[in-house]
Amino acid sequence: MHEDDIERASSRADILAQLLRKEVIPTVVYIEAKNEILQMAEGTMGDKMVFLYVTTSSIEEAKKIASALLEKRLCACVNIYPQVQSLYWWKGKIESSEEAIMIVKTRETLISEVEKVILENHSYTCPCIVKLLVEPVFKPFEQWLFEETKQTF
Repeated sequence: MHEDDIERASSRADILAQLLRKEVIPTVVYIEAKNEILQMAEGTMGDKMVFLYVTTSSIEEAKKIASALLEKRLCACVNIYPQVQSLYWWKGKIESSEEAIMIVKTRETLISEVEKVILENHSYTCPCIVKLLVEPVFKPFEQWLFEETKQTF
């Protein structure tokens, strides 16, 4: 393959595909390149699965937020733990209240959109929204999450 052929390629995936067809790159690199091409085609290149830990004032509020996120395809799944006891500092004193916890399963590239929807539907002035870094163990689950959430480009 000549340099001008590579320059004419419209994307990195095209370049890799051309190199694979012409057997310019070693076979050892084949699997990594193939996986990269597949990720590009699926819109998951550089994206990661993340879980967001979110506290809410009630199960009803958690369900409302979860529904809004799911309808916009900003997450693939939300787990709701309906009743936990939280103790925390607020305005100079220790408070105690019942809360619901949400685990929002999404893409890292969707976090800002997810946060916006949570804040639009949340009753707290300072809600807990934190990212939990996760490593997928069962790859089909990660693939399902990417298929069920909207792609970002």
